[in-house]
Amino acid sequence: MFSAAMLVIRFAEYLLQNYGKDPEVTWILDFTEIHIMPITNPDGRVYLEKGGSVRNWKKNRNNAANCQSFRYGVDLNRNFPFMWGQCGVGKCSSSPDCDSIVYRGPRPQSEQETRAIVQYAKSIFPSSQRKGDLQTSMSNVKTPFPLTAEGVFIDVHSHGKLVGWPYGFTNERSPNDEGLGALGRKMASYSGYKLWAPEMPNRQYGFSGSSLDTMHGLLGVSSYFLELGTAPYQPCDQFPQIINENFPALIYAAKVARFPYIAPLGPDILCTTITSVKKGTGNFIRVSVDVSDDARTKRKAKNRRCSNLRELPSIRSWLPGHS
Repeated sequence: MFSAAMLVIRFAEYLLQNYGKDPEVTWILDFTEIHIMPITNPDGRVYLEKGGSVRNWKKNRNNAANCQSFRYGVDLNRNFPFMWGQCGVGKCSSSPDCDSIVYRGPRPQSEQETRAIVQYAKSIFPSSQRKGDLQTSMSNVKTPFPLTAEGVFIDVHSHGKLVGWPYGFTNERSPNDEGLGALGRKMASYSGYKLWAPEMPNRQYGFSGSSLDTMHGLLGVSSYFLELGTAPYQPCDQFPQIINENFPALIYAAKVARFPYIAPLGPDILCTTITSVKKGTGNFIRVSVDVSDDARTKRKAKNRRCSNLRELPSIRSWLPGHS
């Protein structure tokens, strides 16, 4: 099973099926736009579906470079424009050789798939939060984006059980790393996935020309990648586990997408209990909440049940009615 495409398709189904039924989903869709691209390498996908002999194929099928290797094509996730071909010091997963599985193409955005994704992203994320054009953005890479910048971008891959955030081209943290890391850690608290980011032990290599770096470095978006599961082709009977690991993280990311550099820094309500209370002649509701500043960041909240709840004072409210 191609778990990455299937996860986002099932996520779309979940949102549509639960709109108007689940308050959380309803609120998200009422106030947040969610754009989903299930497949961004269509000819590579078709090659595999038709039984292509190279089962770990990850490139597209464009041989404009007239590569003499059977392993032609471009790795689309090395073809994005921000810092294309500019890996820093250390091991780099990007190559100018057309027979490499991480061939980055002859130039930035040489591939129509990459151009289409960037153009679409530019159309939905606010231009007001950008630093300027591509060259200006790269020259000012160490200047932070405003904390009010909005939008979350998640590139879903397999495999490795990782949550990662910028940058890939260098082992230096983004100036917005505090907000990026807060959301990344909270997403990982649901899945139990390992963290991949600059200056972290799981970052064993770098890569340039990625969607991750372009969405953040060029558009100011809080961007991430997910590496799902334990194999490129996950057994179908393991897919429910992948859903259970990642749906809560996707829901959380959707809820904070308006202010992704700020909202994840605050406390989280881990669980809520609402009960009706009758006192004298009045009817009230009692709301009990379990709140923590760091449980999700430190991964202490996975599957946490409500416990040690503090009872809040009863709050009486009046809702004005109009005929």
